[in-house]
Amino acid sequence: MGSFRYSEWDGSQELFDLDTDEIMSQLGRLVSQYGDLSQALRALQRNGIRNNQGRQLPSLDKLLEQLRQMKREQLDKYNLSSIMDEIRQKLDEILKTERQGIQRKLDEAKKKAESASGELSPEVQQRLLQSIEERAAQNQERLDQLPPDIGGQIRELTD
Repeated sequence: MGSFRYSEWDGSQELFDLDTDEIMSQLGRLVSQYGDLSQALRALQRNGIRNNQGRQLPSLDKLLEQLRQMKREQLDKYNLSSIMDEIRQKLDEILKTERQGIQRKLDEAKKKAESASGELSPEVQQRLLQSIEERAAQNQERLDQLPPDIGGQIRELTD
């Protein structure tokens, strides 16, 4: 794709000089060639038009294709769905890590409760373990109740 440089008009710029007489002349030739005005206009649309100096003005079809290509390039460059997919994947990893951490802490607490047989009474150990299990269940429930949208999940996790 070509590059463009913009500057203030100083009269030296070359324009595609095309006046109505030239357009009508070419259109007249095409009408006599095709015998139909709509076919002549379609030919102008497909092939463009040439001025007296022999310079070719791009056809409307070519200009439309260039615009479509530019649009595709812009959409590819700023594709938000891939960014959102990446964020979703990272968020899923974070949630998985959080769940594993909760389970790991719960397992560690159970092991400590089993190995600390003489330090605390069985009733106190049972209450502590029950308290830890309730806290783990609350944390798991909080993760389960996160909103379905990415923004809502991030907001809830940062609170």
